[in-house]
Amino acid sequence: MASLSPKAKTAEWLFRADSLDELAKMNKIPTDAFVETVTRFNENARTGVDPDFRRGAPVARLPVA
Repeated sequence: MASLSPKAKTAEWLFRADSLDELAKMNKIPTDAFVETVTRFNENARTGVDPDFRRGAPVARLPVA
């Protein structure tokens, strides 16, 4: 994934922050919930399994009648 340089021109709806706390505040999102959600999402990405949306988990096979 490409990284934006500090001088890169971005859309006005795109926010850039040095921390998740700062980004949450800029977007008027509850900080604790935002940090917890991003941390959980990143951990799921590392493990390759997302139990919230059942991504990456083996699919149960049902017998075909």
